[in-house]
Amino acid sequence: MKKITIFKYITIFLFCSVTAGLSAQSNYYYEGSGGAGIRIAVLQPSGNNIQAQEQWLLRLVQSTLTADFNKYTAMTVIDRQNLDTILGEQKASLSGNYSEADYISIGKLTNAKYILAGTLSKTSGGFILELSVSDTETGVRKASFAPKNCSLDELQSTAIIKQAEEELLGQMGITLSAAGKQSLRDSISSAPQAASGADTSAAVTTEKGERLSFIDYLSRTADSLYALGDIKDALWYYRCLSYYYPGYYKGWLGILRCFSGNYTNFDFIDSEVYMERASITAAINAEKQEVQKVRGAFDAQWQSIAAKREQRAIEDAKKRQDNFQRMTFKQQNGTLNEYTGSSEEVIIPPEITVIGQAAFRQNGRVKRVVLHNKVTAIEKEAFANCTGLVEIIIPASVTSIGLNAFYNCSSLTDIIIPAGIKVIPDNAFSGCKNLRNITLGNNVQRIDKAFMNCENLTAIIIPRSVTAIGDFAFSQCKNLKTVTLLNDKVTIGKRAFLNCPLTNKEEMIARFGAAIFN
Repeated sequence: MKKITIFKYITIFLFCSVTAGLSAQSNYYYEGSGGAGIRIAVLQPSGNNIQAQEQWLLRLVQSTLTADFNKYTAMTVIDRQNLDTILGEQKASLSGNYSEADYISIGKLTNAKYILAGTLSKTSGGFILELSVSDTETGVRKASFAPKNCSLDELQSTAIIKQAEEELLGQMGITLSAAGKQSLRDSISSAPQAASGADTSAAVTTEKGERLSFIDYLSRTADSLYALGDIKDALWYYRCLSYYYPGYYKGWLGILRCFSGNYTNFDFIDSEVYMERASITAAINAEKQEVQKVRGAFDAQWQSIAAKREQRAIEDAKKRQDNFQRMTFKQQNGTLNEYTGSSEEVIIPPEITVIGQAAFRQNGRVKRVVLHNKVTAIEKEAFANCTGLVEIIIPASVTSIGLNAFYNCSSLTDIIIPAGIKVIPDNAFSGCKNLRNITLGNNVQRIDKAFMNCENLTAIIIPRSVTAIGDFAFSQCKNLKTVTLLNDKVTIGKRAFLNCPLTNKEEMIARFGAAIFN
């Protein structure tokens, strides 16, 4: 039995050595050796006061560190599944919270020079993340990320993890190239960040009058819409499922299914994030087998996808630095005052942090706008009457959206309001006639007269954080049938749902009065 175990570990070491050789062939992200020849094991951080539904965050920290140390260094990072196998078989000889002795023991088992471990603690105001890299021969710390407070959003977007990585790599003597630093900072996930502590007691009445738990309602509706071929609407419900129940694998897997064309093409933004989150949240064997089947298809494509992404990143960087291209952005002190170009796709330069008043107003050519994660505000009328705008991803860094910001963007179909925004002001999205899917961040507190005449909107979920829905907020949304309110104490203004054919209209009148409709 002992000989078989040793052979297994030797096989793991050979596999990792091949991986290291492949990584060392490219130094686009780092200078010098990048730590070539060093083996490192990344452990799942221990958790303090972490609830059962939050355990996936521990796996998120581990998987993010593993992926990025593979990407941004030439070190050999031991594959997480193999590491889990080794530690699982040796569990009896290791303590629960790893000690210096444990690091030395793990080092001997894995032949790793360094161990990256840490702690994630839940506090009354958020979380505290602490990480360190220790030498397996002595147990002495080589690098450390001091305990730092962070929010749930900073964890889920991986922003705090990326910050820790940059500090740890620097202390370990790994010098990132300018492109590597930019890539690491830009790689904060644009995936919608999930709500904290979803209300599992919430219930929804379907069009057929059936009373379902909120999670069952989202899951069944998403599956039904997908089966009917309504992929866009199915995607919205899968997104909601991942948003309100981030520890449940089905939402993440559903997003992958919709974007990839039933798991055939994984070359889309954040595909690796959705894949990893589906993997770390699959709990029972049936779920793990379902995810593993998809993972096999994903892994078969990943090397090609990564190469294409690197090339696109280089091309995007050139566009940002191109003098002629930059002349089309009239800006002052970080505020974009006017875009004068004629491109259909616009990549905002890194020095711009505010999309100024009317910067794109009445630009009928632009179809897609890429905002980086340093943009903090979108001022009034910034994209008003951009009738050709189909896609814009608002990053988590944005904390305010101005009046009429996206007024009459009649081609816009989906929008995700990030967690940093508290108020959605008048006419922010009014007249967006093709807007079908709206995801509201879990810190939105007030919705003003923001979504009038969104004629293709059929359903919306109002999070628990919303305390007020203003007059005429959703008036003339002529196909809006389902409104799910997660806050029983929300106030609703006059004619907020004027001419909206809600299926639960009588129930809404009983709760809030007829004035919300007429």
